[in-house]
Amino acid sequence: MKNTFNKITSLLAKNGFPLPKHIQPLPSAGSDRQYFRVLVNSGTMDSLIAAYNPDIKENKAWYSFSKHFRSQGLSVPEI
Repeated sequence: MKNTFNKITSLLAKNGFPLPKHIQPLPSAGSDRQYFRVLVNSGTMDSLIAAYNPDIKENKAWYSFSKHFRSQGLSVPEI
């Protein structure tokens, strides 16, 4: 789990997000994808949700579906 936390922290830093003050695992929902609430308390955002799944093929499909649903005006989280 600590390795996953380190990956999340590194990804946030590389993309200009504030470093997390706390990372809290959330319940999974039927796949190998793990969800985390990342508390940042930066003044502009309090928290964000991170998802981690080592299956790159499934991640690409998940991203593609989310992008398509958003383009159709459906309410899905921004990735």
